[in-house]
Amino acid sequence: MRNLILFLIRYNAFLVFILLEALSVYLMISNNSFHETGFMKTANNISGYVFTRYQSVMSYVHLKKENEKLVNENAYLRSLLPGAFYDDSYQVVSVSDTNKKQIYTYIPSRVIKLSTNQFNNYITINKGTLQGIKPRMAVISPDGIVGIVKQVTPHFSSIITLLHQDLEVSGRIGVEGFVGSVYWDGKDYQYAKLKEIPKQIVIKKGDKVTTSGGSIFFPENIVIGTVSSFTKETEDNFYDITIRLNTDFSTLQTVYVVNYLLQDEQQQLEPGADK
Repeated sequence: MRNLILFLIRYNAFLVFILLEALSVYLMISNNSFHETGFMKTANNISGYVFTRYQSVMSYVHLKKENEKLVNENAYLRSLLPGAFYDDSYQVVSVSDTNKKQIYTYIPSRVIKLSTNQFNNYITINKGTLQGIKPRMAVISPDGIVGIVKQVTPHFSSIITLLHQDLEVSGRIGVEGFVGSVYWDGKDYQYAKLKEIPKQIVIKKGDKVTTSGGSIFFPENIVIGTVSSFTKETEDNFYDITIRLNTDFSTLQTVYVVNYLLQDEQQQLEPGADK
């Protein structure tokens, strides 16, 4: 209280000036419609600007939470796609029983570290064994395939991306659906190669390349990329195809780890499967 009294005594002249100035402005506005209109317009502009900036700040604060909600929703929607189920149907005489069972679920994750300028590139994500992630699970992005889980800790996972010399993925191209192998040649992170596609099939620039569905990792019809260029090799019967990858590995933020519920069962029959 003593400090307040000392403050009022020290600045009494200034405070009286401010009070009189405010009273003068009030009287001027109250008795002059022109000034009142101008003041209200200015006040509205200022308050509108302040409110807009406040809303922008609050929107940014809530943006992370909204993004997490969208990522989780996308993972849920992916698990409802037809490709995430298989038709467990059988028919005996004339009686049939149909039961579609889910075979893929998706774990949304955030990329916390990545590389694209090495010959063997990895990403690190913020989910691990505590969220059900295991080695050899596939990883995709909203735009296409990413890679395969290599190592896992309770809270993190290391992913071999398609930009790695040890990873090849089965890719399907063309109306006929011919299947070849997609691999990275270590050059540009935006492009990969598709091999083992015979010359007799018709392909064109822009043709889409997708996962074949014959993998123990990736679901069918996940986009890999599109044909950027191709030539017919003279020494063999196959095309040399370059595809532009659909996933931009330099800007990866959100990925989905694919949990193939029948992977162990299928791998027991295909012990040598690695694609």
